[in-house]
Amino acid sequence: MLDVKVLLKVRKEAIESIKKDSEGEFIGKWYNRIFFYILWYILPLIGVSVVIYKGIKLTNLENYIGASIALFTGLFFSLLLSLGDKLRTEKANVNVDTNNYNKFKENMRQISRITQFIILKGILIFVLLLINSLVKTSDYLCVENILTAIAIYILIQYTISIGFLLQRFHHTMKDELNNTI
Repeated sequence: MLDVKVLLKVRKEAIESIKKDSEGEFIGKWYNRIFFYILWYILPLIGVSVVIYKGIKLTNLENYIGASIALFTGLFFSLLLSLGDKLRTEKANVNVDTNNYNKFKENMRQISRITQFIILKGILIFVLLLINSLVKTSDYLCVENILTAIAIYILIQYTISIGFLLQRFHHTMKDELNNTI
């Protein structure tokens, strides 16, 4: 059975992970929080405003968005499956430094949460594309406009989430490289 509470928990944990550093501590600087809110909420709203102003329809973007979402979501699903192997390999290392391992584990937890969220966003966008294809008529253009606005909002957050995931990978690699020097 599909549990909506779990899906909401995925969202909550991913946003918390986005707001944390490599040690799992929330980044407390005010300008980082403001920058997050601008990226996460204001930028998608600006994107929706542009779409509404220019009269862009989801039908015109379906092929491009569908192909991109399918490609990236598949890649992220593969990444998610490989994270457990990375942790098992690191844990099995007899010369493991406990502090570095805990930092690595925290980074992998954050990457996992953000990746699950990206996959969830990709599925939502796919469902919106499907709904748009099923209900698209010239009689109800407002339905397509609403679906376009929602899809663009989620798509912009999807793209921003990928940026946060890349940032987390950057910090993980930096931590790992510093541990080997």
